[in-house]
Amino acid sequence: MRTSLVNVAALVLGLSLVGPNLVGPNLVGGLHAQAPAPQANRRTFDRVRAVVGDRVILESKIRRELAAQSAQVGRELNPQEKRRAEDEIIRALAREEVWVQIGKVIGREDPLAFERQIDSLVQEYMVEQQERFGSFARMNEELDALGTSWQSLRNEQRQRILRDSARSFAIGQRFRDGFSLVVTPAEIHAYYREHPADFAAQEGGDVAWISIPRSSPEARSRAEAAVAAWRAEDLGAADLARRFEGIALPAAARVQPADPEDPRPPLVKDFVRSGKTGDVLGPVERGESLVVLKLLDKRSQPALPFADARVQGAIRDRLVARHLQRLEGEILTWKAEQLLIWPANLLGR
Repeated sequence: MRTSLVNVAALVLGLSLVGPNLVGPNLVGGLHAQAPAPQANRRTFDRVRAVVGDRVILESKIRRELAAQSAQVGRELNPQEKRRAEDEIIRALAREEVWVQIGKVIGREDPLAFERQIDSLVQEYMVEQQERFGSFARMNEELDALGTSWQSLRNEQRQRILRDSARSFAIGQRFRDGFSLVVTPAEIHAYYREHPADFAAQEGGDVAWISIPRSSPEARSRAEAAVAAWRAEDLGAADLARRFEGIALPAAARVQPADPEDPRPPLVKDFVRSGKTGDVLGPVERGESLVVLKLLDKRSQPALPFADARVQGAIRDRLVARHLQRLEGEILTWKAEQLLIWPANLLGR
């Protein structure tokens, strides 16, 4: 613990020599305190927004996450939305960093073997990504268009593996200590009564889509050609994007147009509501890009009675997931109490 505090103190001191805004108290007294003005002859490269153990969360990371959310909804967030999204992003990143700290504990008995295992899994993932893009050069171009890099992708995958390992390790330990995920029939019936909208008649679907940046004069003609090709050929989004110099966006699976909590943009939800399986939509202007969408599968679901065994099974799965979420929260709280957390209210404690 003492070593971690010393390391963080040294890091903050070193960053302060680069530029005062890099360690500006942006979160003191809340998540949006006013940062100090830069001094003359100093250049600000980045700013520390939070500290978790021996790791920091930088302003640049938060900006990238905000840009991704803006791209998802197809417009710039208004100030209130941006403020709320920023708070959620910082806290989500902080929780991830706590999991990383737990992950580091797993490899203490044989750190070299643990590091080799992590590196092997990361390398497998990077090879898969390169094969998906077709070449290393093409992968770099796509990542650059998304505002990231090969090294950033590699680092993020490494952190993801550490987080997943930490979750499995910590939750498994709680099970060994007697934690139970048993769900009673009374809990299942109570959930059905309390969530009638979940079991009413509804429709949904899965959407694949690609984005073609409008940075060149021929962007629209390429997008129109992509629409025609997707209607005529059985192509995956990645293959279509490669052919027409676009970017395959993450598939929108299980879109529920009638669900107000479904986070997908109105463009996608309206397409699922009005389209049928196999329909292609586009090109549609969305920010600085043209998007082309394909409705892979549309499903209509009648009202589901409680007597249906599938309904009770689905409710049981949801309640188990809720119990696991509560358990994860308890583990994070336990670990966070052992770490240096700045600002103190970062995790809502």
